Amino acid sequence: MPPARRNPGKDSLAGAASERVRAIIEAAEASAAAIRADAEAEADRIRRRAEERATELRSEVRTDVQGMVASIRDGMDRLRRDLERLEQRLGEPAGAPEHQPEAARAGGDEDEADIALAEDAAVDLDEREEPSSSGATDLEGARLVALNMALDGAPRDEVARHLREEHGVAEPGDLIDEVYESIGRS
Repeated sequence: MPPARRNPGKDSLAGAASERVRAIIEAAEASAAAIRADAEAEADRIRRRAEERATELRSEVRTDVQGMVASIRDGMDRLRRDLERLEQRLGEPAGAPEHQPEAARAGGDEDEADIALAEDAAVDLDEREEPSSSGATDLEGARLVALNMALDGAPRDEVARHLREEHGVAEPGDLIDEVYESIGRS
């Protein structure tokens, strides 16, 4: 058999096709690299936005918590003043050792002493069954009780019932909504 002859037309056609395939592959690889770079850049933008938003939320929460702490301290100050007025009306010296909370007598932490003082004041007021000097419902005290119950995991209906029965809050719905929202439970 004679040796196979090469057809110069076929060789140039195969070479051209090979070059086109190689160009298509290179273009596809370049396109894939560009898509990957765009995706990484977009992921970085999303990550930066998420971090910025998280920082904003932390700042908002910190401000809200500081406001709640200030409100609770104001409420506790009002409770102290009410207790002192009540003790004066009853003829007992304000801040007498037998009426100071255990934590305050023992020189404990100031916050613990404040909480214990508020609890003792509430117990004293309940035991004497005297209305507050203003005769109005102490919403800050009720808010503090609702907050404690909510943090302890009490359901809304239980908190509402307690506020109505024990604190004279006729319509506790808005107060409860505010408290549960402030701790992130809707």
